[in-house]
Amino acid sequence: MTVDKESEQEVCIKVKDEGPGILPDQIPLLFGQFVRLPRDLAGSVRGSGLGLYISKSLVEAMGGRIWVESAGIPGEGSKFCFTLPGTVGAKH
Repeated sequence: MTVDKESEQEVCIKVKDEGPGILPDQIPLLFGQFVRLPRDLAGSVRGSGLGLYISKSLVEAMGGRIWVESAGIPGEGSKFCFTLPGTVGAKH
């Protein structure tokens, strides 16, 4: 059996903000359908709680994975990351 080395590679995208961060115990909730964190419910920002749910569905449908890294410390923000199969500059 021959394994295509390119098919084993992935591209990772990371987006970091400098916001209030997300408490570690709330991270597992983020990708649920219609989920909004308690601090967001009390704030002025409106939303349906579908953005990260849809993002996760799309990333996983393309064979990738998505996650969040945050210590929940104000000013340190959060890092949103996802991977997709493939290589940068790959020609198909």
